Amino acid sequence: MPSARTTFITISILCLGFLLYNLPTPTLYHSISTNKLFSFMSSTSCTSTSLSGWHSRALQSPYAAASSFEPKLDNLAFTVLHSTPVEPEGFTLALFKQGNDAIAIDASGNVLQLSESDATGLTELAQSVNTLPKAGGFRNTWRITQLTTSQPIERVLVKDKDGSSLKETSVQGFANDKKELKSAVGDATELPDVLYTFVGLALEAREGYERGNAGGVVDRVKGLFPLLFPSIHHYYPQAIPNLYYVAAMQSGGSTSTLLGHLEPSPHRHPSHLRSPLSFTRRPRLQLMMPTEEKRVSSEEKFGNGEDKVDLHHLEKGSGSGHEEVEADSEAYERKIVRLIDRRMLPVLGLLYSIALIDRNNLALSRTAGMEEDLQIAVGYRYSIISLLFFIPYTLLELPSNLLLRQFGVRNCLTFYIAAWGAVQLGMAFVKSWQQLAGCRVLLGALEAGFFPAMTFIITTWYKRHEVQGRLTFFYVSAAVLGACSPILSYCMTLLKGRANLNGWQWIFLIEGILTGILAIVTWFFVIEFPDKNKFLTPEQTQFILQRLQKDRGDALPDELTTRKVLHHLGDWIIWAHGFMYLSATMPITAITYFNTIILRGMGWSVTASMLLITPPYFAAAIISYFIAYYSDKLKKRAIFLLFQTLATIAGLLIMAYATQNEVRYFGIFVAVAGSLAMNPSVLAYSANNVVSHSKRSVSTGVIIPFSGIGGILATTVFRQQDYPRYSNGIWAALGSQFLMLVLLAATTYTYTKRNRLAKEGKVEMLEGQPRFYYTI
Repeated sequence: MPSARTTFITISILCLGFLLYNLPTPTLYHSISTNKLFSFMSSTSCTSTSLSGWHSRALQSPYAAASSFEPKLDNLAFTVLHSTPVEPEGFTLALFKQGNDAIAIDASGNVLQLSESDATGLTELAQSVNTLPKAGGFRNTWRITQLTTSQPIERVLVKDKDGSSLKETSVQGFANDKKELKSAVGDATELPDVLYTFVGLALEAREGYERGNAGGVVDRVKGLFPLLFPSIHHYYPQAIPNLYYVAAMQSGGSTSTLLGHLEPSPHRHPSHLRSPLSFTRRPRLQLMMPTEEKRVSSEEKFGNGEDKVDLHHLEKGSGSGHEEVEADSEAYERKIVRLIDRRMLPVLGLLYSIALIDRNNLALSRTAGMEEDLQIAVGYRYSIISLLFFIPYTLLELPSNLLLRQFGVRNCLTFYIAAWGAVQLGMAFVKSWQQLAGCRVLLGALEAGFFPAMTFIITTWYKRHEVQGRLTFFYVSAAVLGACSPILSYCMTLLKGRANLNGWQWIFLIEGILTGILAIVTWFFVIEFPDKNKFLTPEQTQFILQRLQKDRGDALPDELTTRKVLHHLGDWIIWAHGFMYLSATMPITAITYFNTIILRGMGWSVTASMLLITPPYFAAAIISYFIAYYSDKLKKRAIFLLFQTLATIAGLLIMAYATQNEVRYFGIFVAVAGSLAMNPSVLAYSANNVVSHSKRSVSTGVIIPFSGIGGILATTVFRQQDYPRYSNGIWAALGSQFLMLVLLAATTYTYTKRNRLAKEGKVEMLEGQPRFYYTI
């Protein structure tokens, strides 16, 4: 017989083990044997077969006040949801405790009163599910081994004993005759008995269910979880709450969480919606009960050195400076989106214009005396100097994009710009073409993370069919400003001889100083990702996150792991978009680098060649904005890309084969008009068909480096010996457009087929999101 001391120590160790196991620290998850935990829970949880048939018994005793029953989040014990490709927002069961009554809502909308024994048994089982170790991944899902991947997902959400939070545990591919897991969770290779039993019992609530026949009470239950049921507001508008954003530190790292509370109007919101709800990607649903009229201090709002916000109930009309969010107000939505536009797009456009000027001023400097001073016209020297920029630019784009969230947008962009501004200054004092080539290598390395970062940040702030217009605005605006650089450069060359510097040296010197000044602007005005921004109020932030969640289901970032990166890299569609981006980049890059040389070959003077570069870009900008507007309005991408590709082909053919210089110059207009906005069009086409921050980071990091490859090709196929018509280079650019047509046909066919199969319910949810369809 063990002594009392031994018994006490044993019990203490078991309690400590359970405490450590349930702490949100991944490194402690395997501190205790998983099998022992399962064994312990199986022996203590209520798994008696006496619960079987609870639903049939309950049908014999419907709740007397069913017609007046209003579900309240405060009274919820647990709920079970059902997700399939055909019914992504399915509902199975919810149990509410109202006084001494235990009221269950089944899938058909029946309001049932459970016996005390059935209610207690189901609740204890649900609480036991909460003690299971985390399975990891999205929705904390235990996956059963099945022959096909398209399997229903049973989502179990159980309130903690203290009533402060809801914890989610999901099972994919549940079957009465199968428990083997697709991948082990710790030491467990089978579904835990307690979870197997509970899900099996919960599915009894689907007996007799026919899709589309659920009662209105099911809609009201779904209304308690607006972020889990994003479509519910279409027929139940009062379900949309005022959500507040929280970036909470969990598990030793930053995990974004949405906390919400309702401030219902007596004219619009029923009383049962007064409890707040939050949604998190961990996945864990934080349920914060309302506190008394407590206002938010600046420290609570923005944190105290930690990335943490604690948002409390704000007194309506208290003069706290926070406005009531009308989530269904189109005017309010337009106001917030325009605020983001004004804050983000002009700054990014200005920064990218400087990047283009710094990158592309090589051709202008060549005509401003650098060709003679550094002897870069000899052999392939100019092409080599141009090419070397794109090697580090291509290789470093993906790694830099993967680190963007870790170091922050503002920190990364400020460093990039300040560093390449210093390199630009150094280029003013090089003494040989080899030194110039070395500076170009550094410039390429520092600019590598710049454009992918800006593309990534824009695509995370806007809905899918708002992206192309924004990408086009900042990209084309930058290109037009960059096209004005010849005029600016010409003015700089007038300083030739001052301070014993040639005209090309003044170009590098002044542009390097301007770049350094813009690094300071970047630090103060560039904004972070939506979940980390500081320029919006908490109400505005939650509104933006809510609309993104409804649009594509990835408002909050998922964890970026090596396994995810490798998985995303295996998607051939990403690589197809990459080659499309190469095809889009090559013509406009070639025209940008060799425009002045091509124009001089037509017989124009140095001054005229520098000034004639700009007009085609202004004409192309107008056409680009027109394409972007209607592409977003019609929610179409491929047809506009086809038009742009055909226009580029026509312009290049005119440049190659027209005999009169004026007609060839018109060909430049047509080619620039077709190719200028092709880059943002390809990026929008790709971004619209990607879900999750991890895949978005990988896709932009993969696709944009292809512009470097396109740049390498563009700078090498225009050879010095082909001067002045450069027919071989133009035909190489034409080849890239034919490749674009092939890839456009392949991706369009693939997206169309996948959409059709998804609508017919023959494939799993596209990109893991209910009702998500690819944009074509």
